[in-house]
Amino acid sequence: MNLPWPKPWSGSNPMSVWINRLLACCRQQELLESKDIRRRNTPNGYYLELKVNASKGGAAASPANYKLAAITGFGSSLTPPLSDLLICSSASTSGAIGNDTIYVAKQRNMRQVAKEFFPDGGANVTQTYTYFGPQSNDSTYGENFRSATDGIQTELEAATPRYITKDILLANAIPTGQCFIYIIETGIPTGVKDPSGNDVTKLEIMPDRNWAKVVNA
Repeated sequence: MNLPWPKPWSGSNPMSVWINRLLACCRQQELLESKDIRRRNTPNGYYLELKVNASKGGAAASPANYKLAAITGFGSSLTPPLSDLLICSSASTSGAIGNDTIYVAKQRNMRQVAKEFFPDGGANVTQTYTYFGPQSNDSTYGENFRSATDGIQTELEAATPRYITKDILLANAIPTGQCFIYIIETGIPTGVKDPSGNDVTKLEIMPDRNWAKVVNA
């Protein structure tokens, strides 16, 4: 059953502000179909998958500008660091990972912005973010955690699902969606540069990642 979106709460009290921010976030993350992506409904929710076109002989072919890749490293480990860059290699649905190098821009909502502005029912909230570096025992910590504050409350947030590399995937029983990603060749600059200073035109599109609160700090 598809329920209609609720109307925003009126007023600028803390509860109204929080509810309206939650509503805005949910609406931004609603998964929609496109000419290349299909929405599949299940009893537990829905997910997106690439549409395929039947070729001669009955085989299926993915859209040419979509590609499966595996994360092999992070741009934040480079000198100078490129925090919004993923270092990847081509991959197949069977799990095989190539030896090539593909530079991919992170999804826009996962990039390390310093602050965001939310016009929540006239409250005009500014959210400020602090990003962490990797820890000695966890090279992915800096990719997956940040501190967020609106000047009143502070919370620790985690990337969901989290970013991991193929080495971590192979060494642990971890869902592959944290390492294997679908990327799209946009043909235009994404706002991210590669280590040589060239524009990155490939963009991470699946899985759909977001920041989720872990604890109040």
